[in-house]
Amino acid sequence: MLDALRNDPASIGNLTLEELVQSRIIATSEIDELDATKKAIDQELIAKMDEDSKIILGHKVLRINRTTLKVDLTLAKELGATKMEEKVDSIALNKLKKSGVELPSETYTFIQVKALESNEEE
Repeated sequence: MLDALRNDPASIGNLTLEELVQSRIIATSEIDELDATKKAIDQELIAKMDEDSKIILGHKVLRINRTTLKVDLTLAKELGATKMEEKVDSIALNKLKKSGVELPSETYTFIQVKALESNEEE
């Protein structure tokens, strides 16, 4: 079914809900497999590249080192590396919206597909 969609993307409108969900499940599985393969390839590239930048097959391949600091709040305070920051309180705003206060907002719709747990019914 997924191959048919690849060959004729316009046919997606002819699929039933069940066929759409099945296609999405298969596509997600294929994406996960490809992501795992890509990660393995990236790790091998990191191991084999002897430079941080190289042109290979007409593509600039960069080996990037990014450092993530693992400093907790206590150490940051000791080092004088904290800041006071005023932030929007989304919980308070949601309560106001639910109580009828008009607030600027944007709603987006998305699909989530999850396998049922063994104790859930169809």
